[in-house]
Amino acid sequence: MAVTRRYLDLCLVVLAIQALVGIVGFWFHLQMNFYTPGTSLFEKSVYGAPPMAPLLFPNLVVLALIGLWELAAHLPEASSDSQSIFGKLHSSLESAAHFASETESAAPASGLE
Repeated sequence: MAVTRRYLDLCLVVLAIQALVGIVGFWFHLQMNFYTPGTSLFEKSVYGAPPMAPLLFPNLVVLALIGLWELAAHLPEASSDSQSIFGKLHSSLESAAHFASETESAAPASGLE
C-alpha cells in the first residue's frame, strides 16, 4: 500500500482522538481519587485509579507524530495534496522553521567587541 497525504490525515485524526481519550481518562481517574473514601489523597492514588496511566496515550501520540513527520518528509512530491491537513501543517511548520533560521542568521552581532 502506498502512503499518501490522505493516509497521513487519517492518522492525524486517529491520533487526535487518542490524545483526547488520554486527557479525559486522566480527568476521570483524578476525579475518582478525589471522591473515593480514604484517609488521604496519596492513599487514594496508590490504591485507587492511577491518574498518570491514561497520560500514556498523549505520550504515544507525540512519538507517532515524530514518525509521521519523518514519513511525510520522504513522500514523493506527486503524492502531495495541497488540500491535505497534514500537507498544510507540514508546509507551514517548514516555512516557520525556515523563517526562524533566516532571522537567526540575519541578526546583527552584539556590540560587545
